[in-house]
Amino acid sequence: MGPISTILLAAKPTQKQLNEIDKIIQHISSIRENENFWVTSTKYINGSAEADGQPFALSINKIDKDNYEDASLANISSRIGYLPVYDIAIIAMCNQSIDHRILGELTYYFTNMFEAYIDFGGALLPTLKHLPWYMRSGTHSWQDIEPYYQKMKSKIEGKLHVITYKVDSNRTWAYQIGDVEFMKNWLTHPDFHMVK
Repeated sequence: MGPISTILLAAKPTQKQLNEIDKIIQHISSIRENENFWVTSTKYINGSAEADGQPFALSINKIDKDNYEDASLANISSRIGYLPVYDIAIIAMCNQSIDHRILGELTYYFTNMFEAYIDFGGALLPTLKHLPWYMRSGTHSWQDIEPYYQKMKSKIEGKLHVITYKVDSNRTWAYQIGDVEFMKNWLTHPDFHMVK
């Protein structure tokens, strides 16, 4: 399994929007089987990715207590200005750089189409080369990593909200919610990646 993104919608998608999503998937894929599709090119959505058929899945889901806790929804809605009621989940089935690129370009396109926000499903961080060696283990708290994140984020235009949570009594971590401007600029950043 590779990276994932979730686009947070303020309303249930219309049939016209669902048809547009379907049309896009048909144009960028060589094969489609229900929610699964194999991407060969993102040029149709003004992307840059060319592939031999990278496997992806897309689902549209009603947001409820099975996929978001009330406290999470309250945190998210207070930052983005609306209560999300549906989402579009896009999943890359592999974890190569091309999968991150395709996912990022699809995420940007659909976020722009719906004038929505993205739940990245985790923390976007500087690549390991920008972190001290002792922070590369993945066992640190958000407070330890945050200065390096802030340095990275300060050079990227757009909104990227950080929501922290407790992992255990000694450690906190974060996930991020971004807007379409951030996603557009993140795609051109040298540290670009999506969250696995």
